[in-house]
Amino acid sequence: MVSRKSFIYILFCIIIHSYLVVSDSASLATIHQGNTLNSSQTLISSKGYFSLGFFSIEKYSGSNTIKTWYLGINYINFPGGTNETNRVWIANRDKPIYNDSGILTLDRMGKLMISYKGGDPIVLYKGSKFAAVNTSATLLDNGNFVLREMNSNGSAGMVLWESFAYPTDTLLPGMKLGVSHKTGQRWSLTSWLADDTPATGAFTLEWDPKGVQLVMRRQGMIYWNSGAIKRDSFGGGTFFDFVSSTSIYDLKNVTNEEEEYFTYSVNNEYDEQYRKGKSKLLLDYKGLLQDADRLQIINVEECYGYNTDDGCAKWEQPKCRGSNMKFETRSGGFTKPAGDYDMGVYDNNGSLSRSDCRAQCWNDCDCLGFRANGGTGCLFWRGKDLKFEQDYSGATVRLDLLVKSSSGESLSSKSLSWNSNASINQNIV
Repeated sequence: MVSRKSFIYILFCIIIHSYLVVSDSASLATIHQGNTLNSSQTLISSKGYFSLGFFSIEKYSGSNTIKTWYLGINYINFPGGTNETNRVWIANRDKPIYNDSGILTLDRMGKLMISYKGGDPIVLYKGSKFAAVNTSATLLDNGNFVLREMNSNGSAGMVLWESFAYPTDTLLPGMKLGVSHKTGQRWSLTSWLADDTPATGAFTLEWDPKGVQLVMRRQGMIYWNSGAIKRDSFGGGTFFDFVSSTSIYDLKNVTNEEEEYFTYSVNNEYDEQYRKGKSKLLLDYKGLLQDADRLQIINVEECYGYNTDDGCAKWEQPKCRGSNMKFETRSGGFTKPAGDYDMGVYDNNGSLSRSDCRAQCWNDCDCLGFRANGGTGCLFWRGKDLKFEQDYSGATVRLDLLVKSSSGESLSSKSLSWNSNASINQNIV
C-alpha cells in the first residue's frame, strides 16, 4: 500500500511534469521578445493543429527552375491534405524571398518582421517608436498568429496584430469577412495568381453589409453574389440554402456599431465525428470556393455574364458571344488550312491569371481557345479558318476551347464532327 508521503511525492512529480510539458508546448508555439525563427524552424500550436514556418515553392520557366520562399501557416495532419493544400495563410505572398535566408524576428521594440539577405525587411507590425513594450507572438490552435502586449504579471494583454486580420485565400472557422467601422479595415479573401504562385490573384470574396450577402469579384467587377440572407438567419439565397442543407456549417452574420462581418463554424456533431477541429474554405486561382472535403461551394467558371443562374452576375457582352457558348477543357490542337499545326499567339505578361486569359479570349471575336501558362502569360488561338482536332486519349496538352453549349461543337468553321459517345475531358477541380 502506498504511504501518504509516497503519494504526495508522486503527485508532486506529476504536477511538475505537467507544468514542464505545458511550458514546453507554450514555448514551441510562441516567439518572445528578442527571439527569432529561421527557415529551418517552426512554431507548433499547443494542440498540434497548426505550424508556422518558412516553405518554398518551385516554379518552372522553360529550362529554368525558380525557387521562392514564404512564411506561412499550415494545418498539421489534415485529413487527405498535402503540403500544398494544408497552407492556410501566407505573410509575404507579394514579396517572395529568393533564398533560404528568411528570419522572423520580434525585436526589443516590439517590431515583428521578416528579414533576409538581399532585400529590405518585410514588416508585419511596426512596434513602438518611443519605448520598448513587452510583447510575444503565439500561434493559436484556431490557426491565428497573434502578437500581444504582455502584462506585468506575465498574462496576455491587448492584441497588437493578428494574422486573422489579414486573410489570404483561406477562411478558417472564426475568421471574418467584412469591415471594421472602428479602423476602416476590410477583411476579404484573395485568390492566388496561379496554382504555384501565391501572389495576389484575380478573385476576391467579400461580405457586402448593405446587401447582406457574399460577393465574389474578378479584377474588381462583380462575378457572383450569394443573394441576401433573411433577417436573422441564413437561407435567403441559393448559396445559403445549399450550404445550410449540408448540415456541416453554422453560418453567422454580425452587425454592430464597431463592425459588420460574416463568419462560420463547423457543426459540433460533425466536427467531433469527422473534422476534429479542422476546417477551411479555400478560394482558388480559378475562382472556385471549396471546403476541406473538396465540396465545391461556388464555381464562377460557370459565370459568363449572360445570365444570373446560380448567383452569377450579368454584364455587357461582346456582340459575337451569346448564351449558347462556353469554354470546355480538352486535349488536342489547332491546325491551319494547309494542315500545319498552329502554335498560337503568346502573351508573356506575367501578371495575367487564368481568368484574365479567359476574359481576353471571350471578348475577342476571333479567339477560338486559350491556354493559361501557369500565371506567366496566355496562349491564344485566333482565326475562324483554324480547325480543332481533339485527342481523345488525353495525351496532348489541354487547352480551353470555345464551344456551342448545346452540341459541344467548336466554333471554328472547320471543326471535326464530334462523336457524341466519346468522353470529353472537363475541368477537374
